[in-house]
Amino acid sequence: MHGPDGRDYKNRIQFIEIKPPASIVYKHAGEEETEHIKFQTRVTFTEVEGGTHVEVEMEFSSEEELARVSRDYGAIEGAQQHLTHLGEFVKSMKEKRR
Repeated sequence: MHGPDGRDYKNRIQFIEIKPPASIVYKHAGEEETEHIKFQTRVTFTEVEGGTHVEVEMEFSSEEELARVSRDYGAIEGAQQHLTHLGEFVKSMKEKRR
């Protein structure tokens, strides 16, 4: 993972549930300097006219933990960047098929 400070952070992800094409659930366990960052994420994919709606829900142990991880590691911005990169990737795949 690339942090807002430009550093790379090692992460450990454990996939809990994958239900193609509807959802993915995973736990972030961290690794080394990010070991204390723990949360679970559910990503759902819903077909809509002209594309796919993607929803990301991140569950933290408390509001304080969400605020800390967001402030110190840019969790919200990181999720937004992931979705932007996913959109760009999908767009490039569609262009390759043409």
